[in-house]
Amino acid sequence: MQQNFHDAELLGIEKNDKNDLILKLLLQNNIKNIITFKNAVWWKLSSFENENILEDKILEYKKSDIPNDIIKFLEKNINKDFIEFIIKGDFNVYCINALKGCDGIIIASEIIYEECD
Repeated sequence: MQQNFHDAELLGIEKNDKNDLILKLLLQNNIKNIITFKNAVWWKLSSFENENILEDKILEYKKSDIPNDIIKFLEKNINKDFIEFIIKGDFNVYCINALKGCDGIIIASEIIYEECD
């Protein structure tokens, strides 16, 4: 599954006491969205210091569908035992792709999209 957030502005990032990672977005049509990554066990987000715009979409990979380039990236950035824990567990890999804006990888059990007032 993928959601399109073309040119959405990132307004905030939070982590709550339930270990959820929360991204607050403002879409081009001025509708605010909240994306909650439930039980986020690891993440790496970058380029916020240069631009706080999501370029396009968030891709979701189930454990059996994780592309090799992402697995190689994870192997360089986190412990191999932890990667096995992720693959054996009920976690998905979420990728925020960007040509020039914010990008990153988030490992969590679920993603929830909400529109807010």
